Amino acid sequence: MRALFCAILLFPLVLNAQAHKSRKSKISTKSGTLFLSYGLNSSFFSKSKIDFIGTGYDFTLTGVKGKDQPIFRGEGLEQFNARLGYTFTDAFAISVGIDHMKYGISDGQTVLLNGKLNGGVDPVTGLSGSYFNEAFTIDTAKFNYAYQGLNFINLKISRLDRIFWVGKYNDFTLTSDFGCLAGLLASSVNYNFAGNSDFKTSSLSGVGIAAYAGLRFEFLRHFFIQTGFSVGYMRQLNVRVLESNPNAYNRQSMAYGQMETTFGCLFYIRPKNDCNSCPSWGYSFPPARKSIL
Repeated sequence: MRALFCAILLFPLVLNAQAHKSRKSKISTKSGTLFLSYGLNSSFFSKSKIDFIGTGYDFTLTGVKGKDQPIFRGEGLEQFNARLGYTFTDAFAISVGIDHMKYGISDGQTVLLNGKLNGGVDPVTGLSGSYFNEAFTIDTAKFNYAYQGLNFINLKISRLDRIFWVGKYNDFTLTSDFGCLAGLLASSVNYNFAGNSDFKTSSLSGVGIAAYAGLRFEFLRHFFIQTGFSVGYMRQLNVRVLESNPNAYNRQSMAYGQMETTFGCLFYIRPKNDCNSCPSWGYSFPPARKSIL
């Protein structure tokens, strides 16, 4: 009786030990891992050439400097990155994301003006006639062009590698992320030219490509903080600038760089670690015998 009582008391402990023994670590770089993330970014842009096309004018500004808008301004959405991805095979992941940036031309800069404006088109700045490499100083109070939302909607292919990990079950892991991105640009523009102004005129406006490098610090197997840097190229083909005039649009090409910090979660929907917590019973029933009747 005493032996039976001891066996009853020890039985749950044995099961727990067996379950702990059978437990295998979850590894985020293995196939079957779903991840999502959200965070903020800071961007910078190369000098660019911008084509302005509309009724009565077709001109180009060359050497235009632009900059992103400071985060935490309290005006609309901040600059952010959001991503949803899946590790489809060991060490390789595919994801879709949106990089929401902002861009505005810098006030007081002098650029080169080429093109033509019909007389009377621009009574504000007084531009009229044909221009060839003419110096033009931008006054954003009279002439302004800014992306309230410069959205890079992209598909990313990543190579993921574990660099360092701590704990028997990978409670803390450092993972590298190298990838290539390609996608579409969706723009929301604030525009002020020739006495006409419009805010948040939206359009599917161009294409972009980029390369990415980052580090992902994973903790407790289900959460991570990631920092990364990307460089890329944007080609704006048809940016609508005035809702009231479909013939008014801009074109622009520029290189850019972006630094981001995101927070995310990991979900092991098809983990290669068995059931992760199933007890090992150590016994299997023999197959049933066939009846001879």
